[in-house]
Amino acid sequence: MKRRLFLAATAAALAAGGTFIGFSTNSYQDIVKEVIKTRLHYLKISKADLNKFAAAYAQEVAKSRTKVMLIDFSYGCRTTDLCHQMVNDRINYFENYIVTYFLKSSDFFINGMNENKPVKYLSIDLVDPYKSPCYNPFARLI
Repeated sequence: MKRRLFLAATAAALAAGGTFIGFSTNSYQDIVKEVIKTRLHYLKISKADLNKFAAAYAQEVAKSRTKVMLIDFSYGCRTTDLCHQMVNDRINYFENYIVTYFLKSSDFFINGMNENKPVKYLSIDLVDPYKSPCYNPFARLI
């Protein structure tokens, strides 16, 4: 393979990957919003707060998305039943992670886990201990 052909193929692959990631960001935000609506249907969450969280979460996850995709593609399934179980486990883990991330970055725990009060999204930085080291929503419960 000639060097020019290799460079052209690499540039085309990077452009296609960048386009894919750009297109998938909106659908990823829609998935995040749908997971929260489905799992937390009993809470009062405004659409504006949901949109803010989905955008911030998609931006936060985009930093490690390529690494996660490579790990997922390199991990193969041996049998069909095992593959279905692995996919279901990953979906459950993904949904639980999103819901936990949303609840920790909102005022749900600050309000004493009151399901009757509207839940407001505060900041995604509250979840990261390196960005907000002193934040502890469970301190009032102790």
